[in-house]
Amino acid sequence: MKEINIYKAQRIDDSLIPESVTIIIDKETPEMNYDSPTNNKKADIHYTYQAQKLSDILLRTLPGGTIDRLLICLLEHKKSILKVNY
Repeated sequence: MKEINIYKAQRIDDSLIPESVTIIIDKETPEMNYDSPTNNKKADIHYTYQAQKLSDILLRTLPGGTIDRLLICLLEHKKSILKVNY
C-alpha cells in the first residue's frame, strides 16, 4: 500500500486545531448497473457520498494553499472533458 505524508493546516487558535487524518483507499468500487434511471440515481448517490466525505475532511484539515493547488491539479487532469471543439 502506498503511503504519502501531507502537511495539515496550522492551528488558528487553541479551539481550532486541525485533526490528523488517515484516509484509506483500499477497496474497489462495487459493480453498478447503469441500465435504468433508478440504478443511475443509486450510483449518483454513492459517488456523491464518497466525494462529500473526502472533500469535507480535506477542507477541514489541509492548508488553503494546498486546497487551491489540488483543485487546479484535478481540473488539469479533467480538462479534456471540459474542452469545447469549434
